[in-house]
Amino acid sequence: MASRLSTLYGFVSRGLTARTSPSLSHGAKRSFSSSKALSKLLNVVKAEISTEQKMLENLPTFSAFDVSVDGSIATLLRSYKSEEVKVQLDVNRASEVVSDEMEGEGDYDGDFEEAGKEELYEEEGEDFDEKEQVSVPVFSVSVKNEAGSTMQFDCLFEEFGPYDETMDWNSMRIDSVSVTPSSKGTTEAVYYANSTSFSEELYSGLLEFLNERGINEEFSKEILEFYRVFEHQCYVNDFLGGIRDFCSGK
Repeated sequence: MASRLSTLYGFVSRGLTARTSPSLSHGAKRSFSSSKALSKLLNVVKAEISTEQKMLENLPTFSAFDVSVDGSIATLLRSYKSEEVKVQLDVNRASEVVSDEMEGEGDYDGDFEEAGKEELYEEEGEDFDEKEQVSVPVFSVSVKNEAGSTMQFDCLFEEFGPYDETMDWNSMRIDSVSVTPSSKGTTEAVYYANSTSFSEELYSGLLEFLNERGINEEFSKEILEFYRVFEHQCYVNDFLGGIRDFCSGK
């Protein structure tokens, strides 16, 4: 993503510098520069769109869920016995994980500065092959039973899960869980329990609960692929397309 924005970033930085002037007598000149900048930005964005559109893909499907999309939000629905299972993800909410292709695995947790990465791996006695971090979805899973009560799971992906020795799909992690009784009707005042406080038995039991309802290893692979394509579509169509339309006066 950073590479796609480098051209725009460099241009905007130069444009801001060019418009800085201590004298108000050059107001007409600044107005002309702004109009010229708008035209240049439009050309840059059109070129970006032309390049990115060649890489656009159709949204993948899910084996067990129906998909609907509204802007940056995707909703997945299925029924399990008498329950309604709903998954929601927003491309504006994402987490960063280290690519599995990174040679030096060490104890990197993403908190140290770029300049200190090689030193850390050298101290660990391992080779460091720098890779870009991967953007992955943060999503919620809500299961509503026949009585109207809802259990909601906030989930994310990370390099190492809390119990990765026993879980086949350990890169997906439950972050928090809440339960909303049917009598409450709203989640605004509901307690969310953080998974760090769970025992291994409770955490494993909750994973098995999700697995039974289609949130499993296959789903993990499908949602990662879906997010990759969906995020790219939003970037090209909504973001770049929005800038193009703005510069065109729409």
